[in-house]
Amino acid sequence: APYYNEVYNTDINATDKSAGGFAGRTDWGYPVYIIGEDLTVHATSNNVGGLFGEYGAAQYLYANHVTVTGADYISGVYGYWVYTKQKDALLANSMVSGTNNVSGYVGTCSYNNSYYNIGVYNSSILASGDRAGGLFSRIQLNELYNCYVSHTTVKAENYAGGLAGELRCGSYYGVAIDADVTAAQSAGGVAGLMYSYY
Repeated sequence: APYYNEVYNTDINATDKSAGGFAGRTDWGYPVYIIGEDLTVHATSNNVGGLFGEYGAAQYLYANHVTVTGADYISGVYGYWVYTKQKDALLANSMVSGTNNVSGYVGTCSYNNSYYNIGVYNSSILASGDRAGGLFSRIQLNELYNCYVSHTTVKAENYAGGLAGELRCGSYYGVAIDADVTAAQSAGGVAGLMYSYY
């Protein structure tokens, strides 16, 4: 697996989908200690992330001053999906914008994932359509520990939340939210839309 990799001052563009500052698409390689700074990442359609566009299972991630744009599942770290346990990641000083499912950390994931020490700081998360969240756009969680969103703006037409645009299930411990959240319909400090089942 890749260890201690850094990507700086780079523009990434996918004319269709799946763009990431480190990788457009990954599988079970478990890269660790990945840093991305001063990146611009764009795809014409879906699955765009500041570090990973589609899928992934990395840990110890830092994305700073990244601009991420696209249509659906647009996020500061993982565009679309993550596997297994996630821990120790920070998105800072960044701008993430798209149409639907826009977030600071990841768009959606497996129901059995757990998250530890994940943060978003001083960033803007903007969806012109549905679902924007400080960490997640649309997600079913297992457990969330010591995660935070701070000094961050979250906006969507519908379903905007400081933690997630749409949140289903899960247990949360030590979660802190300090965000400005705006939506035409369904805005919440934690979630725009919350369910107890998936």
